[in-house]
Amino acid sequence: MAVLMHREVGDRHLLFSEHLIGRGVRCQLRIDNPLVSSAHAQLCWRGTGWEIHDLDSRNGTFVDGRRLAANERVTIAAGATVAFGAAWNVFELIDDSPPMARAVSGQGVIQEGQARHLLALPHPGAPVLTIFEHHGQWLVEDKDGTRRPVTEGEVLAIDGETWTLHLPVIVDPTQRNDQVRLLLRDPVLRFTVNPNEEHIRMTLVHAAGSIELTPRVHIEVLLRLAEARWDDRQRAIAEDEAGWLYVSDLLAKLCIPDDAVGRNLLYQHIYQARQQLAHAGVVDAVEIVQRRNTIATEGARRINQIRLGTGRIEIERPGRSAQATGTRGNGCRP
Repeated sequence: MAVLMHREVGDRHLLFSEHLIGRGVRCQLRIDNPLVSSAHAQLCWRGTGWEIHDLDSRNGTFVDGRRLAANERVTIAAGATVAFGAAWNVFELIDDSPPMARAVSGQGVIQEGQARHLLALPHPGAPVLTIFEHHGQWLVEDKDGTRRPVTEGEVLAIDGETWTLHLPVIVDPTQRNDQVRLLLRDPVLRFTVNPNEEHIRMTLVHAAGSIELTPRVHIEVLLRLAEARWDDRQRAIAEDEAGWLYVSDLLAKLCIPDDAVGRNLLYQHIYQARQQLAHAGVVDAVEIVQRRNTIATEGARRINQIRLGTGRIEIERPGRSAQATGTRGNGCRP
């Protein structure tokens, strides 16, 4: 997250994708100084870097000591200094990373996105709502998998607490040669499991190489979903219906109690899996787990179902080929 720090005072300001600076009440960075105009300057994320724009201020905007011309735009990077109204009123851009989604509660609590274009509310340990970018649009997903669009400044309510969204402008930057950007459809998800199933590794195998993910508890969740999808494939179930499990059945495979605490733990694991794939360069990492409501065969009540979001999977166990793989029972170790 980009940070602008006041050189003298040390105050740090996290930057929105469009950050208005001045004395006015609409400004994200308010500077109470008579030399600063009401709307003095604006910092904007342009996809590949930050740009500062003087808004025809009376006393000028300074970059590295040079006064900008009225309405001049300059790209700045980490280490650059900017001043507003006077050359001595200096701020430094100490972090020039892209802006993240964030939300501010009615009590002033700030929740930052944990990965690019991925935010959990009220916090990652209890992801009641997941806010994410999809095909150039911001969406919110609840625990049932229901999705809808959200916009900058929208207020969401969770258990009586309100959260105001601050969402970056979505820009598709030019990709650097050293960046890995994958869609979930691109890699094969390879799971490698040792005989007693105490160690599970997951690797993304793609055309340009492979990415081995750091082992985490949530990878077992993905493995159980992968097994279900693989088994349905062997039974020639259509891809649209392959791999769907009732949440209660998945919890049983994971030996997690089917209660509020257990379900919250599962949703936490799902968010962590999405977060890890996003950090690995998977643009649509939120799709690693899909959720839906359906009608249970034993009754008319709606029950959550869940599945792995890709059929490109391999499951390797010592002494067994990937083609011979399948579920291993209820998933509980003795």
